[in-house]
Order: sequence, then structure tokens, then C-alpha cells
Amino acid sequence: ISLRAGKRYVARLEAFQPVAAAPSRFKADGAYLITGGLGALGLKTARFLAENGAGRLILLGRKGANENARESLDFIEHLGAQVRVVQADSGDEAAMSELFKQLAADNFRLKGLIHAAGLLTARSLNELDRDCLHQVLAPKVRGAWTLHRLSLDLDLDFFVLYSSVSSVLGTAHQAHYTAANGFLDGLAEYRRGLGLPALSINWGPWQNGGMIDGETARHIADSGFNALSAPAALALFGRLLTTGQSRVAVLDADWPRLKSLYEVRGRQPVLTLLGQSASAASVTGSSAVLDALRDLAVRDRFDYLLNRLQEQVGAALRFDSNTLPDPKRGFFDMGMDSLTAVELKGRIEAQLHRPLPPSVVFDYPNAEALAAHLLGLLFPDAQPDTPAFAAIEESPSHSRAEIQQLSDAELAALIDDEFTSLTNQG
Repeated sequence: ISLRAGKRYVARLEAFQPVAAAPSRFKADGAYLITGGLGALGLKTARFLAENGAGRLILLGRKGANENARESLDFIEHLGAQVRVVQADSGDEAAMSELFKQLAADNFRLKGLIHAAGLLTARSLNELDRDCLHQVLAPKVRGAWTLHRLSLDLDLDFFVLYSSVSSVLGTAHQAHYTAANGFLDGLAEYRRGLGLPALSINWGPWQNGGMIDGETARHIADSGFNALSAPAALALFGRLLTTGQSRVAVLDADWPRLKSLYEVRGRQPVLTLLGQSASAASVTGSSAVLDALRDLAVRDRFDYLLNRLQEQVGAALRFDSNTLPDPKRGFFDMGMDSLTAVELKGRIEAQLHRPLPPSVVFDYPNAEALAAHLLGLLFPDAQPDTPAFAAIEESPSHSRAEIQQLSDAELAALIDDEFTSLTNQG
């Protein structure tokens, strides 16, 4: 939050398109240092620089080059760039100071620094200890600060920090990684305040990015992120160097899905300016399910809709196609999580052609309760007049009128409480 001249400013993501231009041409007589230079992103970046004219590359890594890295290095040299591999820790100021002195002595004129070093480990907050926190913070935080201090007197064309979209949106089990990237974002702003070049790029996931395994990649895809191809990401990287921005997020997102997931427990104002969530999008067209409900007698509608919902719950939870879930059993007792809750909501919206709030699956957490609620929305003046229907419709612990009076924070807290209660049952 920034207060300026009596006005309050808060962070919001908005679409940004760099001015169309060819990627920057790098200097044939210049040298470019990449920390994390032997990792997947570092090597791809080094190749991009070499393809666009960079004459000398210094690739820094804590470990030596493996066989795959050596093949990439051979190709980069084949492009005409002179490559120097240095085994060192970017956060070791003594070692880095010696490296800078050696580069100057060898007439390596540093024109650009790219800090791509980093370590990714999954750990929940209550499992974090000092060693794990230090292990993840050190490469990004201490490495970036060391580069900043040692380059203060250099005439750099750019100083780029490879941050992550996690510092914008947050990532489960990655609070330490998020904090490390948040430091990079802050350092970029700090350097700009000193009149120094700086750009922090909040990268979304890359294809074959190096720090994520197959299971994590699948989870990321389910979350609404599409992995960036290296050519597309690096083409944007080249264009961003000339924009004068200090911080840009680069990601390929399915915004309706991503917003639905991130807002399942409450509105996320940072996403206000980007796309529409599925619940807010206009839904048009005919609905076979809704048409069938209109043709049915009032007393038959509940059973028909319940059966359709059971099919969608089974599909979201990957049940056998011949097995319908127990309509009285809680969704979360059957293994549903935030991702599958969003999927189920999307399936129901597609069937009924009607937007639903992100929290609907939490508010009505079994097929019977949800079917009763949906019938009330679709046919408010023609509900079955039976004790069973009334009992189901009143099952949520808070009435709709009470929920509508809650603030965003109170609603988020209520949903968290309900979710905790549901997941602890049994």
C-alpha cells in the first residue's frame, strides 16, 4: 500500500503489451554474466543472448556442468560467443568480488547481469525451519544483493532478476520461495530509485523449466497456468529490456480458471483488472438440462437434477463412469480439493448456462444440498413443497441473507472455517 498526496494506492495486475520490436541486439564486445547459468533457464537465456549478438558469456553455477549442460555450451560457442564457466556461489561476496576483479583484468566489459539462480523446495509453513528457510532465501536474496553491491560502479545496460509469479499470487507450500522472489521485486524498485537499471520478471512456469517435476507441472496446469515455451518467453525477455519497466509478470494463464481457483475462498482484488472469473462471465446459449427441467413436473425436478449433479461430481472426482457418488456424502469426504471444486463448479455452469459464485461448492457441500440450492435459484416460485427439500435447503450453517451481509474478509474466514470442519470430519 502506498499513500501519496492523501491518496491510497494498492497493487493490481493489468494487461501489458511491450511495444512490438525485434529482440535487443547485444554487444559483441560486451560480457554478460548469468547466475544459475548452468540451470535450464540459465542455459536457454545464454543461448538467446548468443543468438542475438552477445560476444562473451560468463555462466555461474554452484556445481559444474553436467553432460546436458556441456552439449548446450558447445552449441552456444558454435554460435560464436566466448563462454566462461565459473563454479561459485553468487552469494559468496568474497568469491564474487574476486571474479569481478578477474573479469576486469581480462578485459571482460560487463554490460549485463542476469540473476537466475534459485532453489525450489516444497514445505508448508508449520514445517519450515531455519535451515530450509536459509537454503531457499540465500541463492536469490544474498546472490542478488551481492551482484547489486559489486556492480554499483559498472556502466550496465541491464540488471535482470528472474523472479516468479509466486510473489504476485502466492503458492501453496512455497512461502519461503515467495518471500525470496519478493525480495528480488523490491530490489528492482530500490535500484530504480537510485537511478540504476533493474528489471524483475515474475515468470510463470516454463516448459522444461528445470525446477519442477512432472507431478508439479500437472498441478500447475490444473491451476490455470499454461507453461511458457522458451522461444516465446525469451522473445518477450528481449522486448522487455527496452520498455523501461521495473517489474513485469510474464505468464500464459487461463484467466477464468485461474481466477475461479484463487477466489474460491474470497475475492482477490489484485486480479480485478484481468479477465472475468467464470462466475462473473456472461453465460449464453441453450441448456439441455435446463430445458429438461422446465418440461418436468415440479415434483420430478429434484431427482433429475440430483442425478445430473451426481454425474458431474463423479466426473470431477474421476469415479468410474458406471458409479454415481452418494448424494448425501460430503464432497470433501470423497476427496475433493480446491482444484476439483473449481472444476465441478465449471461443469455445473456449463450444463446450466448460469454463473455461480466461487464458494458454491463449499456452501452446499453434498449433491443433495447443492441440487436443492440450484433448484431454488432456477425456479424460485416452483420449489417442491416437501419436508425433505426444505431440510436440505436449510442445511448450510448460515442463511443466504446472513452471508450477503458479510465483508470479503468475513466471508473468506467463514469459508475457511467450513472447509476445515468438512476436511476434519471422520
